Amino acid sequence: MININKYFIIILLITVNCQAKRESPVIYISNNSAKPLTAINCDFPNHHISLSHINPGETRSQAFYISSEKEFFGQIKCFWSNNLNEKKISDFILEKKHLPSFDDKFEYPYIHIFLDQDSYEIITNDIIDYTNKSRMMDERMSKNHKQAILDKFYNPDQSLIGVENRNIAQ
Repeated sequence: MININKYFIIILLITVNCQAKRESPVIYISNNSAKPLTAINCDFPNHHISLSHINPGETRSQAFYISSEKEFFGQIKCFWSNNLNEKKISDFILEKKHLPSFDDKFEYPYIHIFLDQDSYEIITNDIIDYTNKSRMMDERMSKNHKQAILDKFYNPDQSLIGVENRNIAQ
């Protein structure tokens, strides 16, 4: 009988522990510049997320498990190195009022951190976007991504077909 009680208590503790944790809102990190960014680190109140590099126009996302909102909301510091290897720092406070959908089980709460070579922008899913900032950021990221591909792969000296304009009439 004692063995059954031990297993019951262990299962109960595991169940209670699993129910106490929940997934945090998703954190999106995007490179909104025309050059790569490296050594990206963001410190949340109880978690550290990092990314070794991110190319122009790319986005990465991450969530983690939290026991309470205190592990997500509060002072957040992000560090990254720009293309000139200069270390940039952003420091902001994320409060529950910035993300009211945090407690709504039917919503998909997220924060989106757009990093540039020297600056950053933060958007949450709960911010009313009167100025279409998120659309403008997406368009800029798409343009930077396409340009980065051209810069990396396009070499006119190695094109398969060369064209030269010769005016025979002269």
